[in-house]
Amino acid sequence: MGVVYTDKSDAFLKRVEKAAESGLDRATLFVSTEMSESMPDAPVPTGEGGWKTRTNFHSAPGRPPWAQSGNLRRNLANGRVSRLKWAAGTIRGMTMTDDGKYNYGLLLEFGTSKMAARPWARPAINNNRIRIGKEFIKGFQASMGGGT
Repeated sequence: MGVVYTDKSDAFLKRVEKAAESGLDRATLFVSTEMSESMPDAPVPTGEGGWKTRTNFHSAPGRPPWAQSGNLRRNLANGRVSRLKWAAGTIRGMTMTDDGKYNYGLLLEFGTSKMAARPWARPAINNNRIRIGKEFIKGFQASMGGGT
């Protein structure tokens, strides 16, 4: 099954490109939201006297990381990287930052020699492949005037 375009005018092709951009915008926003929602809030135990205290809890190996400080969620971003190339992930990429600190999104996703992986990005994509495609189509069709 394919698509056949009978109108090959520059104006129409620009419209198709804009619709593809709208579809990619919608799909990457969906992926970014799924990444954020894949990280459950960390449990906060009640200490003596009813005070709530936070200790350094860790999620189980192979499970998404718990959102403790919220830094990973706050650093999620999505959008255009270059012409017709979109990405969803952490703002600073997945390397050492300029201030010498590691962006721990990569370390959590794949693990280290001392810590098992706690994937949060790959499951968000792998568990939603069909929905991601549907979100793209919705954005594309809305831009072309053919639905929402």
